[in-house]
Amino acid sequence: MGEVTHKRSLGCDGESAILEHERFVAKGDHVLVHLTAFYNGKAVFTTSEAEAKRHGIYDPNEEYKPWWSIAGAGRFPRGVEEALIGMREGEVRVVEVPPEKGFPHPHELVGKRLVFKIELLSHIKPYHIAELHC
Repeated sequence: MGEVTHKRSLGCDGESAILEHERFVAKGDHVLVHLTAFYNGKAVFTTSEAEAKRHGIYDPNEEYKPWWSIAGAGRFPRGVEEALIGMREGEVRVVEVPPEKGFPHPHELVGKRLVFKIELLSHIKPYHIAELHC
């Protein structure tokens, strides 16, 4: 996948400037991710249909789709939230997450040491949201 460059619009006239720090996820950015969780080397959860099929956990009754959230808002396990910061769009990270930074209560994976595969599909800076309406 080619490098994605985010631009900050100076208005709806199409003029823009590239800002280096905008290439990386920061707290407060809107993110779209696929997550796959592994426990003892086996996939136990995923938001990706392709990953579910690849790891033999596909359920035709499940709806597989990426999750939208705001980086740092607490929707994801804390270890995943921390790993998102600094990622680039299109990047995939695999991180080991200790139990205290894993899924919050109640969840069947609470208290487990997990490995997460995080695929950052998209991220938008908060000030870019208004520009989408130009």
